Amino acid sequence: MNNTKKTLIVFSILLIFICNFGFAGTFKELEPGVTKKGTVDKILGEPLREIIEGFRYDYPIEGQDSSRISILYDNSGTVTNIDLYFTEPYPEGQVKEWFSLGDPDQTEYDYNGNLIEYYSSAGVGLHYNGPEKDSLVVFFSHYCDVPRRKKEEDKREQTETLETNPTKTAGEYFDEGYMFIEKGDNSKAIGLLKKSILLDPDNSLYRTTLGLVYHEMSQYELAIPELKKSVQLNPGKEYEANYLLGSIYFSKDNFNLAIKYLEQALQVKPDSNDSMVFMMLGSAYFELKNYKHSKNIFLKAYNIKPVDPVVLYYLGASNDALRQKKDAVFFYNKYLQTGSATREMRRLARKRMKTLGER
Repeated sequence: MNNTKKTLIVFSILLIFICNFGFAGTFKELEPGVTKKGTVDKILGEPLREIIEGFRYDYPIEGQDSSRISILYDNSGTVTNIDLYFTEPYPEGQVKEWFSLGDPDQTEYDYNGNLIEYYSSAGVGLHYNGPEKDSLVVFFSHYCDVPRRKKEEDKREQTETLETNPTKTAGEYFDEGYMFIEKGDNSKAIGLLKKSILLDPDNSLYRTTLGLVYHEMSQYELAIPELKKSVQLNPGKEYEANYLLGSIYFSKDNFNLAIKYLEQALQVKPDSNDSMVFMMLGSAYFELKNYKHSKNIFLKAYNIKPVDPVVLYYLGASNDALRQKKDAVFFYNKYLQTGSATREMRRLARKRMKTLGER
C-alpha cells in the first residue's frame, strides 16, 4: 500500500473518531465529568473487563476504529477519562494536525516514564510510547478538565497568598518539612515541602526532597516530575535525583531509562561507594543481555561489597554468558559459599557449576 493511500485511510479513521465527538471532550454522547457509568454501559454495552476494581473498565470495540476503548471513573461513578487506542502508533505531528492542537498546556510521565501531553482547551491528552517527543502516539484521552483547572486555580491562589503574605521563608518551610520526614510523618512533610517550592520553585534540593518522599511512599507518578525538574535545574550535579529516577525505572523494568539515570548519577559521583547503584546498573545491563557491561559494573560493586550474594551470583552469570569459564566457576562457588539469596538462584548456580565442570 503506498503512503498516500495509507494516509487517506488513516485520515478517514480519524474523521470517524472526531465525528463521534460532539464537541471537545465528548465521545458518542459520553462526556467526562458528566456521564455516569450506567449510561456508558447502555451506549457501549457491558464492559469486557474490569481493569481497576470499581474505577477503570474496557469496553467492546465492535464498530469502532480502535484497538481498545478504556474508560476511567471517579468515586461517584462519573466518567473522568475516555481512552481510545490507535490500531497502530502515529507521529506527534500527524496526530496534532488531525486534532488541530497547538502547544501542550502540561506534560507528565506515566509509571513507565512515557510522555503524556495535555491540551486543556481541547480536553485531549496524547499518550506516547516513550519519554521524548519523537516517540509515537499510542492513544489519546478525552478527559474532564474541571478538576485539572480547579487544581491549577487552587495552586495559583495558594501561590498568591504565600507570595503576598508568607508566614515563613522557603527555607523555614523546608526545614519544618524535613523535621516531619525524620519523624516519619510524610503527609505533613509533603504539604510543607510544597510550600517551600511555591516560594522557591527553582531550588533543586526542595524538589529532590519532595521526590524522595513520594518515592518512599511508592507514589512514583508524583515523584518522577519533581525529580526530573531537579535534574533539569541542576544538570550534571544531581546525584540523588538521578539515582532515585534510576531506581524507579529499574523497579518498573524500564531498563533503558534506568541505565540512563543511574549512569548520570555516577557521572556526578564516579567514586561512589554505594553498592546499590552499581547493583541496579549491572542488573539492568544483564537484563538487556549486555553481559560485558554487566560484568564490569558488578566488579565495581564487588570491590565495595565482596561478600554480597547478589553481586557474586551476577558476576558468575555474566562471566558464564561471556564464556569465561574459570571466572564463572570462581564466582558461582563464592556465591554458593555465602549460603544466602534465593533457592532458585542457588539451584541455577549449582546447575551451571555442574555443567561447566563437565566441559
